[in-house]
Amino acid sequence: MFFLFGTGTKQKDMGRFLNIPCLFCNERHTMLLSKHYSYFHVFFIPIFRYNTTYYLSCSDCSAVYKLVSDKARQLSRDALTTIESHDMTVIKGGFAVCAHCGAQIQHDNVYCPQCGHKI
Repeated sequence: MFFLFGTGTKQKDMGRFLNIPCLFCNERHTMLLSKHYSYFHVFFIPIFRYNTTYYLSCSDCSAVYKLVSDKARQLSRDALTTIESHDMTVIKGGFAVCAHCGAQIQHDNVYCPQCGHKI
């Protein structure tokens, strides 16, 4: 007799949520909340999950943030939950927008590569 068992990873989109601060856009936006986790399975049936992490992604500047698990679970139950910048950790920086020409620029640029104006 033999057993088929192993581990796997999965991503689940939890939905889009309003009024979440983006540190790169300096505004509050609608962001996508996604849940990433690993799981153990027997005969391809998931038995338990571990290593669960929640991420927020900004649709405007493509920044990605890791969200505190308690706040993420609360947000998925109640869409009116307030998320502040101290609840998030930057994973991937986003793009800023030049006020003069509207081009996307790296957040650490001093001058716009498109038009040359100081940011």
